[in-house]
Amino acid sequence: MGQKQNKQMQGTPARATPSTDPRFLPAATQLAIDEEIEHSFFERALSLVSDLAWARYRNRPHGPILAAQEFTAQYTGLLAWAFAEYIGFVAKAAVNHGVRVPWHKAESAGFIFLNRFVTSRYHHPWTGDFLRGQKWIGEQHAIAAYQKLHEVAPWFDDRIVTPEMWERVFYGEMRSGAWRERAIENGKSKAELITRTAVPENRRPGKVSHAIADAPPWSELQKKKAIKRAEAAAYLRCSVRTIRDYIRRGKLDATELGWVICNGKLMGLLRRALGDAYR
Repeated sequence: MGQKQNKQMQGTPARATPSTDPRFLPAATQLAIDEEIEHSFFERALSLVSDLAWARYRNRPHGPILAAQEFTAQYTGLLAWAFAEYIGFVAKAAVNHGVRVPWHKAESAGFIFLNRFVTSRYHHPWTGDFLRGQKWIGEQHAIAAYQKLHEVAPWFDDRIVTPEMWERVFYGEMRSGAWRERAIENGKSKAELITRTAVPENRRPGKVSHAIADAPPWSELQKKKAIKRAEAAAYLRCSVRTIRDYIRRGKLDATELGWVICNGKLMGLLRRALGDAYR
């Protein structure tokens, strides 16, 4: 790994500026990638702060500090996962759009993307403040998760786990570069695998050149409010089993009867499957 790359990894995730924020994919594709990873990251972060096992640190010697260290390790692991996911989505989209993306641009864009998970509402993720105002969770659910975190987690006694300690443990690890190296390694592996094995959508056997015609305009789907899983599978060019998996993982929402709700999640997947021209 070159000296220039090592220097780039010494700070926190890069701050986006006009000169360092490459836009090498269509805006709609970039938005769909961002949305998908943001949702998955939130679900994982919610699971992290909702883990009742944090209570086991309460009665251990130096338990609150050990808990803060463990939270830091798991959260930076989430960041590394998000980076690799971002690189994977970019690699796949680049193949589909016939775009060549130099690694240094993809890496830079990946760390710029991660910036949202250590700033703004995610600035102090151990507080659970990121739960508020999220579109992927109901208000009552968010309040309950926030309150439970503050009841269970041992690091809210600032006489023991001081702001200076968080600065040293959490932000020290953010700046250390160790998790970044894991992220880069995993991202490169994912990108290489996709580049070697992915087939551009317009070259796949059986791919209909006018696939958009098979799906009704989005305005019609919105009027329906929900569609059968088989319909969603046909529009997204996947199996019903994949639709069930999307629902289970939160990539699609479903009614009590199991029909797919026609909301922004479905729209995002349709745009990814059918192209940015789908409306």
